[in-house]
Amino acid sequence: MRTGIARVAAHLGVFVVAVVATTVFVRWADTWGYRDRVRTKLVHVATAEPPYDVLFLGSSRMRRAVIPESFDARMGELGRPTHSFNLGVGGMLPYDVDALLRWVLALRPRGLRFVVIELSNHSVEPGDGNWMSAQSVAWHTPEELLPTLRTLAATPLDLAERSRIAWFHVVHTASNVFRVGQGPRIVQEWVHPELDPTPAESWILDGRGWAPMESNESQRMIAGHREFLARRDWFERDAVPAVELGAHSAPTRRFDESTFRAQVRRVRAVGIEPIFVVLPDLYDRIEPGHEGIDALAREVPIVAFDRPSRFESLYRFENFFDPVHLNSSGAKILTDQLADRIEPIVRMDDARRSASGSGR
Repeated sequence: MRTGIARVAAHLGVFVVAVVATTVFVRWADTWGYRDRVRTKLVHVATAEPPYDVLFLGSSRMRRAVIPESFDARMGELGRPTHSFNLGVGGMLPYDVDALLRWVLALRPRGLRFVVIELSNHSVEPGDGNWMSAQSVAWHTPEELLPTLRTLAATPLDLAERSRIAWFHVVHTASNVFRVGQGPRIVQEWVHPELDPTPAESWILDGRGWAPMESNESQRMIAGHREFLARRDWFERDAVPAVELGAHSAPTRRFDESTFRAQVRRVRAVGIEPIFVVLPDLYDRIEPGHEGIDALAREVPIVAFDRPSRFESLYRFENFFDPVHLNSSGAKILTDQLADRIEPIVRMDDARRSASGSGR
């Protein structure tokens, strides 16, 4: 009896060791990771000439709101020339941005001085239509699982809903860890490394990663835009005053301060300075509120566009595509105002580098 149990235990142990060893080998062999539009941008950033010294990271809100060419032009006018690229990606949640940041830092792009990161509450809701999508699996890196589950536990959702969401994240993380379905791609890239593994959609790099919200062809987004146009009274009477108050309004979203601080440490450890940006959002106010953001800004640069009274030209109805995205006119205004507020940060960094003899 004991011999049989020992044999089963031994076989199980061998199986577990084999699975772990195979997983480690496959992840080591998978140099670039999943093939998607994020990878296209990362390959470009890693090989660009001249290299980029400023990268913008975030969701579609960042991708649609910051125009690199306008930003660089304004920084040049202010006497602090930059060369920037927008790494914003549609559908990306804050924990996904954290995964993207890890990929960027792993590449060690030459000349990179600043990463400008969208700062928002950490949502754990997977969203519709994301079950086992390539993008969703790619972003569920193992490093993000525990922070995601920790934030989920802090929400007021009932047990059934928490279990459903937790299952989504666990299954997608497991698929990422074991590279389910990725074998043929990994083998191909080892056998034929000369083949370009990235998608051929050159438009992804147009505008240095920025794209106007008006170019979005999603029927859901277009319908949302039309609905927004009919709600001007709501925008002026309710939405903008609520943003000014800064009261947190989304109980299923939490600000994960530990992840935020870990990002700061990770970026600064490799000699890059993080800058965080709170973008206009008429639905979800960031949980720490105005005072909390001001306190964090004493430790790390934060540019917050969440007080309409300070940005009256930006918070006009005609500058919004929908409650969470700026249109191209709003993007131009925000980009210039962002440059105005980042210029002193760059100036201080220039002085620090000059004093230390490291140069630009």
